[in-house]
Amino acid sequence: MPFAFTNSENKFRFRVRAKNGCGWGEASEPLEVVKSTVPGEISYFNVNSRGCGLNIKWQGPENEGGKPIKRFRIDIQSENEQFF
Repeated sequence: MPFAFTNSENKFRFRVRAKNGCGWGEASEPLEVVKSTVPGEISYFNVNSRGCGLNIKWQGPENEGGKPIKRFRIDIQSENEQFF
């Protein structure tokens, strides 16, 4: 049964129970689910000149958004460009 998240909450608890002609049965144990979101901000980022190149280091975000990080993207802007 699909469920659409319609508010800004990220954590939900679900439980289920059955009904027949005699009434409702006991509910299942609650199952807690965290809604996946976009990852948080990178927690560490540093660029150093190294010989004829650059050394780029970063540490992933503390909040992965509920799913493993699949990849990272590095945006580079020259000094004369106005916007990323």
